[in-house]
Amino acid sequence: METKPAPKKTAAKKPPVEREFVEVNKAAPAAAAPQAANGRKTVVVNAETKKSAAPYRWIALLLWVLALAANLLGAFMWLQGNSMFGKTEYWLYGGLVLAAILCLAGSFVWKRGNAISPPTSTGIKAALWNQMGIIATFIVFLPIGLLLILRSDKMSPQVKRVVLILAVALVALVGSLSASYQAPVAAVEPASAEEVQQMQANGEIPDNLTGALTDPAYWTQYGNSYHFDANCPTIMRSLKVFSGTLADAVQAKKLDACDICAHGKEQKGLADPSVVTEEQPADEAPAEETPAEEQEEQAPAA
Repeated sequence: METKPAPKKTAAKKPPVEREFVEVNKAAPAAAAPQAANGRKTVVVNAETKKSAAPYRWIALLLWVLALAANLLGAFMWLQGNSMFGKTEYWLYGGLVLAAILCLAGSFVWKRGNAISPPTSTGIKAALWNQMGIIATFIVFLPIGLLLILRSDKMSPQVKRVVLILAVALVALVGSLSASYQAPVAAVEPASAEEVQQMQANGEIPDNLTGALTDPAYWTQYGNSYHFDANCPTIMRSLKVFSGTLADAVQAKKLDACDICAHGKEQKGLADPSVVTEEQPADEAPAEETPAEEQEEQAPAA
């Protein structure tokens, strides 16, 4: 008695996702100060805003370096045991307080720079950039932590207790005030004709783009590719899809052509010669291969 084979289980199709299309050339002007859905301010970023924010960031870095130097100086004077200018533990206390003031000032200046020109990157990189004040706080107070670990045997119990309490309190205070709780969001301004020419002159635009800079293109927030088809299978399940010209995609650092819809294989030199080209008529194109499962279904029953 012949046993019938069990029917093959077909994978359930995933339901389509509701996608949001964002046109970069319709970004709201910076003067309007639009609000994102989560209450965060959206700022249009261009070359001018980046130039205006640069001095604030350099000043913040300088203040953080001075804060680190203040803690290092206090620790060095305590290790030297030089009481010419008072008790050596006072150098530790004073260095901690001065470092906290300088570190907090640097964080406020850094946040001011971010308010003028937020980071255009996304994900972890943007989070680290926005929370640079917290990172700087831990770096500035790191020498004191190492001092408490490596040289605690040379501290009296009273000095050790005061330094520990003071350091923990200052790190908590400065860190909480340095955090960016409502960091602004960057909306990259589309590239103008002059900016595109400048990008070409600087070699920022690759020579092997698979389309004209004015062609419509699509890309996602975290991907590295640009697409010419909004319904490309590789971005069909992306919740947010950006649209604009190929020049806008290049400005967003999407320099890799999609292999499916943007002739990416040609860009990488992997084009299949069997693919229909302008020199090969469509009626001479090779027939698409039928998947093995479909062939089995189409085969007549023995």
